[in-house]
Amino acid sequence: MLKTCHVSEPASSYCVYQNKLNSQVGDTAGVNQDVGSDPTVCLPGFCAHCGEEITCFPCDQPFEDELFEDDYEGFSVL
Repeated sequence: MLKTCHVSEPASSYCVYQNKLNSQVGDTAGVNQDVGSDPTVCLPGFCAHCGEEITCFPCDQPFEDELFEDDYEGFSVL
């Protein structure tokens, strides 16, 4: 049995989406202050064993801290 919450409040505005052009918002390219502290962003790299982009350990092989250009030979870059 599903229960529905009947709590409501008056809306201050009926606007649910507002499309602002880049000239109105301003240029945000290069604004990356929060990236360094974002725990979901990891160092980019590709597994030398399976060629997959490393976001976790998809092939259960240990990841070495340094990858070289020779490690990328024969693999496609995503």
